[in-house]
Amino acid sequence: NKKEGPILEAKTPPPSIWDKKSIDLARIINDKWLLKNKYNLQYGYKALEIYSKMRIFHDKENNALLDLNLEYLNTESQHQLRQFLLLNLALENWHSLDVGNRKFYIDPLDDTVYPIYYDGGSKFLDNKLDYYLYSDDKNNPYAGYMLDESYLEDIYILQKQINNLDMGSLILNLKNRGLAKENLLFLESRFKEVITERLIALEKNIFRNY
Repeated sequence: NKKEGPILEAKTPPPSIWDKKSIDLARIINDKWLLKNKYNLQYGYKALEIYSKMRIFHDKENNALLDLNLEYLNTESQHQLRQFLLLNLALENWHSLDVGNRKFYIDPLDDTVYPIYYDGGSKFLDNKLDYYLYSDDKNNPYAGYMLDESYLEDIYILQKQINNLDMGSLILNLKNRGLAKENLLFLESRFKEVITERLIALEKNIFRNY
């Protein structure tokens, strides 16, 4: 459990005027927390500063929709954000990678930034064994995105976490949510294997480019 704190989402320009020179701002969406006392308000300003540094100082030569500058963040924030990106790539959650579809919680106790998954639109079960992120098929806007060597450690961390994943609880949860039997059987028998293979594909891409 985390201490109640600011939840931020991007406040981007309308698509009609968005261009490569645009910078996005952020807003704190849990305004009741923000206005509860002066200390929350003061930390709200700090949270907006943390977000701004992540976004404004990103690598202009890289994909601005994905890239965050992690230099100003603590180590745990860097791990959280890298692992979130890796999982979204592996699960084909292209929609959640757009800057306008991301939210963050920032812990007031230590300034750690935690990404919040809420609007992913995963294509994982549509494609199952057909992973085209680094193939010749360019059906997604992130097909040419390259990760650097800083992601290697988090690939290995995720591989261990997936290997230890409680599939029984996951399958039961998805069954209760009404997922089709065909997809439940696939996940039960192949999920760990397929996700691990996709993480390996991301790892190989890093070694090819660095």
